[in-house]
Amino acid sequence: MKARLGISVAWVMMDIRIPWEAEIWWGPSLGYMRGVAYDTAHVARLGNGTVFPRSLIWLISMQKPDGSWGEDYPYYHDRVISTLAAIIALAEINPRKYETRIMAGLDYLWENASKIRYEEHSTVGFELLYPTLIEEAIQLRLDVPTFDLHYYAKLRDSKVRAILSDLLYTGNTTLSFSAEFMGENIDRKRAVRLFTDEGCVSNSPSATAYLLNQIGNRRALEYLESVERLNNNGSIADVYPFEIFEKSWLLYNFILAEQPVNDQILLHIKYLKQCLTPSGVGISRISGAKDSDDTAVVLTVLCHFKQKVDVSVLEAFEAEDRFLCFYFERDPSVSANVHILDALKRCPKIPRTSDMIEKTVRFLKKTRISKAYWKDKWHVSPYYVTSHAVIALAGIDDEMASSAVRWILESQNNNGSWGSNGGNPEETAYAIQALLYYHSNIEKIDLEPVKRGVKYLLDYDYYGKPMPALWIGKGLYIPETVVKSAIMSALYMYRNVMRREGKLCASAK
Repeated sequence: MKARLGISVAWVMMDIRIPWEAEIWWGPSLGYMRGVAYDTAHVARLGNGTVFPRSLIWLISMQKPDGSWGEDYPYYHDRVISTLAAIIALAEINPRKYETRIMAGLDYLWENASKIRYEEHSTVGFELLYPTLIEEAIQLRLDVPTFDLHYYAKLRDSKVRAILSDLLYTGNTTLSFSAEFMGENIDRKRAVRLFTDEGCVSNSPSATAYLLNQIGNRRALEYLESVERLNNNGSIADVYPFEIFEKSWLLYNFILAEQPVNDQILLHIKYLKQCLTPSGVGISRISGAKDSDDTAVVLTVLCHFKQKVDVSVLEAFEAEDRFLCFYFERDPSVSANVHILDALKRCPKIPRTSDMIEKTVRFLKKTRISKAYWKDKWHVSPYYVTSHAVIALAGIDDEMASSAVRWILESQNNNGSWGSNGGNPEETAYAIQALLYYHSNIEKIDLEPVKRGVKYLLDYDYYGKPMPALWIGKGLYIPETVVKSAIMSALYMYRNVMRREGKLCASAK
């Protein structure tokens, strides 16, 4: 039996029935994602495994046959940081009991840790967390590889020096999201300020667990308990809450799908409008650090729904040759600049709109790979940023959009999907969104590849074969509701195009 994708009211497309449960998309949520090994390891360490015993059980059960921890997608930064966190947790809790697992993890690190050098983008805070974890492992007398320790320790120290000491303890920089990098070198009196009223540290369960271990805090414990209930199996999410991120991307995909507005959608629009501040937004209402990426997507959504906004808020993130995603960032974000371009295109103009658009277009031209596609530091797939670039560039630089569309078409897999390792629904959905948007707004294309991609999405066993985690946090993660919204958006876009061009069977109309 084909796994259900979604909603109670089925619709027919080319004689294929697609059920889709809309209520799971638009209900109240602070964000949902499945748990990850890195954050679970930090939570499992609390009380030597006694505070969150289910987290310890989950962590043990998730060790891979090769000795590593992390997601199935082969990304070495994720596997290395997750494996380090896991073996340190087990060594702290009971080194004799877990000796075999610890040794298997160490074997993996010796065989694979050097491979992080060949990946273009690291996971979030890697240059801060990796050297600290290596130092902790050495203190526990674990025989970890240290050949990159000096390099990453220098990166960590230089990044910390670039930020004033007072800012470090405000929660308004990205450093607090990775607060566990401070290890024992923490000013506990000032660190108390990192806890929000909700008990978390920069929406990070691992940073919160670290600080809770250093400084007792009842609300922090309650926050971690709420995160643990998300998946109800002991696993801990990479970030929580992230409701602004989730709601804005759901609405973005909703817009592409051209769905009718209902009362629940209006509530989400109202919420995002209330969250938008003169300095932008972060992933959540309680986020201290604002970022241009979430801000740009929120602006795009609100402008579409005729809400009054001022895109000059983006000027605060402007650098000489691009826009920053976060202040003090080490690597530029292509996707943040893509989403800023989209917002500038859709929102009411300000005096500097043309200059800001030109800056982002120049940056995108400079960062193109083979004059065709892009990669980004927030997502391992080039289809994520490239497909969004096609949508943002439409009507601004059709030549760049056309080159990207050609690359998308030429890179389709034989099974109709897009993506590495045989393809997957998420990357396929992004490709379909871009192709259909281009088809509808720039130039007609042959829709046969899109049709094959749609068939792949409909045939995929969503319950029997979990989708890979492709988003880059401290490890890899998947915001499942957001990804599902992209998949359903792609299917609706296809149905809409078929309907407009008179190619949809009568029963589907």
